[in-house]
Amino acid sequence: MCLFVNRFVSEWKKYLDYEADVMKDVPGWKVGENVYNSGRWMPPATGELRPDVW
Repeated sequence: MCLFVNRFVSEWKKYLDYEADVMKDVPGWKVGENVYNSGRWMPPATGELRPDVW
């Protein structure tokens, strides 16, 4: 579990750095802010299909 968390945090930091670079010229853009404003955090989808969960 710890390895998964460390990997997730590392990849999320890379993503935020990339987002900051791409959106640097967009006025009012806040890096990492929820664009859907639901107030509920959901982890990013992995793209993995999980029929055992359905």
